[in-house]
Amino acid sequence: SALLFHARDAWSPQRPTAAEGLVTRPRRVVKGEVLMGTRRCLRRCFLLRPDGITTRMFKYFLARAARLSGVLIHEFQVLSNHYHIVFSDPRGQRSVFFRELNSLLARAVNAAFGGWETMFAPGSYNAVVLVDGDTIEQKCLYTLCNVVKDGLVSHPERWEGANSWRMEYGKPEYISRPKTSFFTDKGMRAVEVLVLVRPEALYPELSDKEVRARLREKATARSHAYMKKLRKKGG
Repeated sequence: SALLFHARDAWSPQRPTAAEGLVTRPRRVVKGEVLMGTRRCLRRCFLLRPDGITTRMFKYFLARAARLSGVLIHEFQVLSNHYHIVFSDPRGQRSVFFRELNSLLARAVNAAFGGWETMFAPGSYNAVVLVDGDTIEQKCLYTLCNVVKDGLVSHPERWEGANSWRMEYGKPEYISRPKTSFFTDKGMRAVEVLVLVRPEALYPELSDKEVRARLREKATARSHAYMKKLRKKGG
């Protein structure tokens, strides 16, 4: 059988074992880091389409995963075949956050739309550490404007998928448990609370309200630049 191999090969330090090929490489996790996380759907298929049920499921699981892991959400944007989340990880629990979000989201989407097996691309989530305020600003703007950059809408507020554009810092959004066959009373709260938190290093001289206004102003300007570039190319 192709599954069988010699014991000598299995324990040789020069050759990886079959088990090693199935294990994700360890990550360097530092408490308190700010990151941008990304996860793509299998073969970049449109499995996270911007409809009401998918949007509700994503926001419900996002709030639940943040509660269980202690992750602080700064911005998020869900496109049809991937998502971006800018967040802080004060407890070093980002692996718990992505496990809870991705595993339940994949199963719930499959159950809702008759899918099966894998929903996300092989491998694991991508997480880039944002080392200062300038980097945080750029990734927040990238996250908000990604739908415009890809030519889907002319402004972030026009995207109907799950996103943080309309949310204010510290103002909770109450997400009711979606009414699909996947969700039960056992182990899943009737309501999860989603809160957007202002990154500490972002415009420290401004108030929360001023930070939100400046980000939206810059995102609008960037969106106009993207639209101009797309129109020039005939898009």
